[in-house]
Amino acid sequence: MALRKIIEKTMHTCKFIFEVSNLSSLSEPLISRFLLIRVPLPNKESIKLCIQNYSDRKNHNISPDIINEIIDESCSVLNNYNLKKIFGFYRYYVVTKKKFKFLYYDNFNEIYNLMNNKKISFITFQKIRDIVNEMYINLVSMDELLMFLYNKFINQFSSNKELIEKIINITSKCDSNLKKGNKDCLHLELYIISIIELLH
Repeated sequence: MALRKIIEKTMHTCKFIFEVSNLSSLSEPLISRFLLIRVPLPNKESIKLCIQNYSDRKNHNISPDIINEIIDESCSVLNNYNLKKIFGFYRYYVVTKKKFKFLYYDNFNEIYNLMNNKKISFITFQKIRDIVNEMYINLVSMDELLMFLYNKFINQFSSNKELIEKIINITSKCDSNLKKGNKDCLHLELYIISIIELLH
């Protein structure tokens, strides 16, 4: 309400530009006051060219092969290009001359494999909970874990439309809860339990 009031009072003297990655996080009355422009993500070749030009300007002398590996490693979990993550991996290489390896990628796969296990027991739930808690404590993005699991299950059950619809509903509910910004760990645990119940 405060933001709407500021916009309406100053609409003749200034322009506002907002950038969001998730349009649903804004209220409808606020969205109605803006012209919406969707900027598509760049493709891999344009990202490589941009990083190579930057590397040459800064005299970092990074080979095209290394740049390619940096980009591939940064999107190895979610299969999409996150520019913030790519440049984070790039800066790590510039400073250390080593390729960054996100240690928790293996944990993502371990959780997925445990959820797919045909024999689910209390020990399985406890192990998943311990992994999620450890990642949460170490500031691993619960959003990233959610999207990793979602993509895995959507690909796994691509021929079962009814099951996919249920997975999408459970995932969107968890995503909405994560956007509220508290109890991320608990929301992920509930999501995992819900998916396991659905699959078994």
